[in-house]
Amino acid sequence: MDFSIIVAIYNIESYIDECVSSVINQDYTDFELLLVNDGSTDNSLAVLKKWENIDKRIRVINKPNGGLSSARNAGLACAKGKYIVYIDGDDWITPDLLSSVANYIKAEGDADMICFDYWCYFDSQNMKYDSYDSTVNSTAGLTFFAKSKFKLTAWSKVYRKEYLDKVNIQFLEGRLHEDISYTVPLCVCAIKVGWIKKPLYYYRQNRKDSIMSKVTYRNVLDFSHAICFNYYFFKERNMLNPIIVGWVMRCFYKACFTGQTDYKTLKRAFVENNVLKIAEELGDAKWFWTKLFFYHFYMKARTIMGVVKRLVF
Repeated sequence: MDFSIIVAIYNIESYIDECVSSVINQDYTDFELLLVNDGSTDNSLAVLKKWENIDKRIRVINKPNGGLSSARNAGLACAKGKYIVYIDGDDWITPDLLSSVANYIKAEGDADMICFDYWCYFDSQNMKYDSYDSTVNSTAGLTFFAKSKFKLTAWSKVYRKEYLDKVNIQFLEGRLHEDISYTVPLCVCAIKVGWIKKPLYYYRQNRKDSIMSKVTYRNVLDFSHAICFNYYFFKERNMLNPIIVGWVMRCFYKACFTGQTDYKTLKRAFVENNVLKIAEELGDAKWFWTKLFFYHFYMKARTIMGVVKRLVF
């Protein structure tokens, strides 16, 4: 079997049909679809069972609620395919996602990870094309991480199962932003990463009850925890280098929801995760809190200006 497609489901019964239909209507047919019901309390399980009876390539995995990471890990443990694809249950894929990956492998050879572009979907009249915008379509993982607009999302990639088993990394359970501590190590450790310059995925942006619809303290805490996880992952393997160190510090200063939260929340989360210890190890502790304070207001100003531009124009 070539592909195992893993879809985590939790209380999204109205989105399941669109997602599953996009998979079973692929123009490449050698795959299994693992639908992981993560303890849904709505009608999701019944919808999944209906699909399981329709197509023999579909398997439903029913488990107690444990969160997105737990559901993905459960799906991966059951996967039999050579390549792994993750889809969020409220998203869907283009009919040629699998064939595009298969054609890439035929032309470029096997890869540990293959990335692809996607659509940010607000509604049928409002979609944004988001690209990795790499300078090459096949290169070493660290080079790809540095030379592309690397996306932290787990679902915008295909993974070679043998490579996942070798690195032996799972999604961190009980945490938000679990993709960050999964995709970055897998990319950087890869011998070869590929890129398909084509949107193959629809990432839904308009679901009000999405875990990303509101920034909370837990968002900031778990985001910074994921960056800390990556730092220690690379440190323990003697893989720290200027590219990784620069990325870690940029994430602390500029990427941790600094435009959507307040400085007090940022500092509280960073203290809880002992971010200052990392800054000290990297020689950037003396002015750390001052830099964070000014970056916070810089990013907040950018956020406000972005809102104003959307309202005016």
